[in-house]
Amino acid sequence: MTSTTAPADACPAPSSLLPRLSIVAAALLITAVIWLAPAELGERPRLAFIIFTLAVIGWTFTRINDTTIALTASIALILTGVVTHDKLYQALSHDLIWLLLAAFIIAAVLRETSLMRRAVAFALKPARSISHVFYLLTLAIIATAFVIPSTTSRAIVFLPVFLALSDAFNDKRLTRALALLFPSVILLSACASLIGAGAHVVAVDFMATGTRPQTFDYLRWMKLGLPLALLSSYAAAAAILYLFLTPQERNRTIDIPVLVRTGLDPKEVTVAAIVFATVVLWMSPNLHGLPMAIVGMCAAIVLTLPAVSGVTLKSAVASVEWELILFLAATIVVGEALIDSGAIAWLARKLVQGMPGDLMTSPIVVVAMVACISLLAHMLIVSRTARATVLIPAIALPAARFGYEPSAIIFLTVTATGFCQSFLVSAKSVAVYGKLERPTYSAADLMALSLVLMPLMLVLLVVMSLYVWPALGLPLIRAP
Repeated sequence: MTSTTAPADACPAPSSLLPRLSIVAAALLITAVIWLAPAELGERPRLAFIIFTLAVIGWTFTRINDTTIALTASIALILTGVVTHDKLYQALSHDLIWLLLAAFIIAAVLRETSLMRRAVAFALKPARSISHVFYLLTLAIIATAFVIPSTTSRAIVFLPVFLALSDAFNDKRLTRALALLFPSVILLSACASLIGAGAHVVAVDFMATGTRPQTFDYLRWMKLGLPLALLSSYAAAAAILYLFLTPQERNRTIDIPVLVRTGLDPKEVTVAAIVFATVVLWMSPNLHGLPMAIVGMCAAIVLTLPAVSGVTLKSAVASVEWELILFLAATIVVGEALIDSGAIAWLARKLVQGMPGDLMTSPIVVVAMVACISLLAHMLIVSRTARATVLIPAIALPAARFGYEPSAIIFLTVTATGFCQSFLVSAKSVAVYGKLERPTYSAADLMALSLVLMPLMLVLLVVMSLYVWPALGLPLIRAP
């Protein structure tokens, strides 16, 4: 009996073609609907909507690289005349883009030293049980959000700490719980810092260019984001302890492993002092008047002098997540095109007309609706920055038309997008700890944790929006 194999250039199976054809058909249909929209929608906003919608389809339903889609969308906006080519250049020169660039270089220097491991070892010194280790680790992870940009970078920085603890405990159940702790706290604590996630750059740009512009500096973002970061991170730590460990395991006494075997190097003292001074300067721009990006770049230059850290500028720059930088610049162009063309204003008017006014004038209803959509969006759109780019113009700004402060709704939206640990592909930091050579956690573990954390996050976000953030200077209700 002979067997035959299909030639290498054979056509794809119908089962694989059908989803692709469905995506193409949906894109064409939506494009036609937008193009045939009421005449009151001008050509520029019409084109902006079409390009934005196609980008959303690409981010949601295709495997094309997110940055490729964002850059294609920004170039399409330029070629169709929706925005001028200067917009792309201006996006690349955005203050926060340069701040992130400086933060990546600073993070590269920290990664090459043992400072992070020393800091964790110091934080864990008082620990006497597994529960103590988890709660102290949570605090240490939160602290890094103020210095290290991007959740992926933080996940990589903490990987040696996780491996050392896992080896020392030598327990599969403890390893699983620890593996869940690191990415969960890294993702949820990102909202504490302006540089904690690229999505924050998108949010700040929308806040600064809207009809009621507001500015968010490092200190103001920290004042608003830190309470949520602390509460949500410790809620995640508690949930992991009680879901995945028994009372005996939680109360088990342990000896903390030696994370650093050498004495403190004078260069490390210098690096620590420079990083500390940088954060202080970031928090006090009103005292010295220097932009955050300039402070960050000065610190990056000093830290990469051979005599200071031993890390060269060339090697530090090589570790910068350039793809994220380009992605942010491109999404800034897309967001500003939607605003400048009038597309968002038109969409907001239509949504306001189509929604029940009595329902939308209830703050708790609006906050809960925006929070639910933002929490669930990671199941469709993997990239957090892409989620912010989609949700802010499509959900946050139209909702703000019902008498709410746009910046408050945007802040709610972007902080809610930090919850994204339901699946292994939901965030790179989740994949980092889920794809190690040693067994860590399963898809079922992630889903079990998410089913507990999601309602907790919803309650926290509602309470923050209605009570805490207004008390801290970000009112929910728009002032007359």
